[in-house]
Amino acid sequence: MSKIIDTGYIPKEIHFTEIKNISDDVDRCTIVYNVIECLPGWFILPLEANQYSQMAKDSIVYAAYLESTPVGFLELKLKRPHVAEVLAMGVICGYQHLGMGRQLMEHAFSYCEQNDIDVLEVKTADYSDPDVKYIATRKFYERMGFVALDTIERYWADGTPVLIMVRKFDSKEKLNNQTLLA
Repeated sequence: MSKIIDTGYIPKEIHFTEIKNISDDVDRCTIVYNVIECLPGWFILPLEANQYSQMAKDSIVYAAYLESTPVGFLELKLKRPHVAEVLAMGVICGYQHLGMGRQLMEHAFSYCEQNDIDVLEVKTADYSDPDVKYIATRKFYERMGFVALDTIERYWADGTPVLIMVRKFDSKEKLNNQTLLA
């Protein structure tokens, strides 16, 4: 696996190679840590790089690759029967807006549909946070079908309120889709 280098710029004609489900514990932890390390505006470093990389041992991790280099990830955790959470996701800034985040999320959606997950949850900075990065993050989640459910004040270590967003997967719709495919 190649070391990530964040150049801050990538020509728009370059597209990512693939999304992979990472099965190896060490690779999951390393990918999560290395991508988060390149996203200081979204994560508290090194604290959250360490936390999320350790949680990756027991999570489902999808990684977006540019050739042999992981440049994005999505970390998914089962919370209880039929409920999962996107613990963290990120795409290195120079590689954003190439469709990697959408593809990572679509892989998570497929996992949910195939494993009878009815609700997928994600947390991000609340609407009260005016940071343009988080405005874009919330809009991304909304475009992916998430709706705001609740806000918890002073949730994160820095005191930022968290917005809990959810996306529901309709069991009847899943059943109908499975019947159509049979």
